[in-house]
Amino acid sequence: MTQSNLHYQIKVKDTHAHLFEVSLTFTPTEQVTTLSLPGWIPGSYLIRDFAKNIITINAQDTDNNNIAITQTDKNHWQLTSNKTVTISYDVYAFDMSVRSAYLDQKQGFFNGTSVFLCPKGLEDLPCILEIQPNFHQSNWKVATSLTTDKLYQFGTYTAQNYDELIDHPVILGDFDLHSFYVDDVQHDVVLMGKHYCDMERLCDDLQLICKTQIDFFGGQAPFSNKRYVFMTLVTQNGYGGLEHRDSTVLMCPR
Repeated sequence: MTQSNLHYQIKVKDTHAHLFEVSLTFTPTEQVTTLSLPGWIPGSYLIRDFAKNIITINAQDTDNNNIAITQTDKNHWQLTSNKTVTISYDVYAFDMSVRSAYLDQKQGFFNGTSVFLCPKGLEDLPCILEIQPNFHQSNWKVATSLTTDKLYQFGTYTAQNYDELIDHPVILGDFDLHSFYVDDVQHDVVLMGKHYCDMERLCDDLQLICKTQIDFFGGQAPFSNKRYVFMTLVTQNGYGGLEHRDSTVLMCPR
């Protein structure tokens, strides 16, 4: 971590209690720093209350001194320090939808708007995200369109700024993964949950649809990472969809 970025860590804390543990390390540029969690999510046009799921929060500086952190309204907090600080908090994740965060013994899912606090004035700094492995679920993998050197593995992911960080949802679990290419651009299909899908047929159909759309809009895929991910949560009776810059999250009944 350097003074020129926001360094996040997220890991599974308790699958039975549906808790993610999150930390943010940064260097303040003001004596008093305001932090916030969005009350909205890209692509969904309602005011949300993701902050209600932050159930514990504390802060320390580089000398391991505890720093008072105070919630000032529904989704804002303040702290006073001129040293590098680490904020640690637990997030309750039990909303099985495409908008929020969910965690149980079989899978995990989160949007950045549900889990990543942002220091005011530092939104344009590069973001480093460490998605830490869950050793109790050794077969779990990571699906996201965030930038990384190791696709579908636990480890370090990056974003150019906070807006990019929260526009790449993440699936954790033992999912099925298949890929196809359109004009040399990789398109990945992730199915999380029990299903009876003909993956070859699904990819063939999607490839034709994507090729038609890309050609219609000028013949060049607009994805910043030269990769697109269809992230699909297969459930008993859920449904929904939410588009993001390099991926989409879908929910369908099996």
